[in-house]
Amino acid sequence: MARAVSRSRSVSADSFSRASRRDASWAWEERGGSTAGIGPCAFWPAERVEPPVRIGDRGPSNVLMVQNERDPGTPLAGARELRRAFGQRATMVTADQGGDGAYAFDGNTCAKDAATEFLTTGRRPARGIRCAAEPGE
Repeated sequence: MARAVSRSRSVSADSFSRASRRDASWAWEERGGSTAGIGPCAFWPAERVEPPVRIGDRGPSNVLMVQNERDPGTPLAGARELRRAFGQRATMVTADQGGDGAYAFDGNTCAKDAATEFLTTGRRPARGIRCAAEPGE
């Protein structure tokens, strides 16, 4: 069962990170069928049911994007384009690593710390962060 972080109490970034490593059962809730090799698009209808959502610079300004530089499924160029579309509403943390998923299971401490800080306190970095590669990445 996934563990929710309540906004009514403060949780340190360190304790949240330790809890997420200790209780990996929430992996299914975070990554869904992709952990079983099931892509959600396999079940999408051939025709669009709704019009595409337009992303712009108007709306809530509490968006944190966390992106690997070499993510094969969501290329950095697309993340940069989305970040530009959000305007000042978003901040992007870029990790110098490859792989799918920049938080929880992948190892860049800088990116994890920035994301955990945002998830536990609601505070995002004042400007974009580029996290350097770490040994073993």
